[in-house]
Amino acid sequence: MRLCADPVGRLLRNWKDDDMMTALHVAAERNHLTLAQFLVSKSPELVNDHKNKTGCTPLVLAGSRGHLEICKFLLTVKKVDVNLVNIDSTSALHYLVRYSPTTSEHIRTLSEIYKLLMKKHAELDGENFRGETPVHQATRYLILKILFLNCILIRSLRVGNEGAIGVLAKSGANINKQNKYDFFLPFSYPLLWFGSWLRRWRRSRSDFRFFFPFVNPLL
Repeated sequence: MRLCADPVGRLLRNWKDDDMMTALHVAAERNHLTLAQFLVSKSPELVNDHKNKTGCTPLVLAGSRGHLEICKFLLTVKKVDVNLVNIDSTSALHYLVRYSPTTSEHIRTLSEIYKLLMKKHAELDGENFRGETPVHQATRYLILKILFLNCILIRSLRVGNEGAIGVLAKSGANINKQNKYDFFLPFSYPLLWFGSWLRRWRRSRSDFRFFFPFVNPLL
């Protein structure tokens, strides 16, 4: 009887949790860079696995959590497909343009990530289930950051990056593309989205305070 040449690699390729997440998904979600590097060295095909309940690849999952070092590493893997999306049709780029760097190191890392994404031909005008492109996402979260600058909750989420919009525009993204609701342009959508929340607040101030407990409304 012949033994498997690489039993560890075989085990890692076949292991999945109850949500059908691979070991690399778990490493990406929990920000374990060393483990991710080891897993990829054994089973590089795991980088494009998206047969789980959320449809996320490890790159999309790491991007949604803001784990920049994991994202940077995964983007250096030759076989990685940066345009795979989750069940909401959201790509890694959709998530990463939301992220607001808080240190000079984060700024450098995020800049390198954007360059790697462009080099691997990331879809700049890809649409999620709302018909929103990465430009819509970057703009919405930037406006959210500006409107609620003093909100502790928003700061803790680390969203809103004006540099991302510049990168997208310079790389050829369509800043005038409409989403599935036709009239929502990238730069008007966030204001209209905030307007709907403002109308709710006017109807019930308690609702506003429940969702944004750290905000001191000016109205």
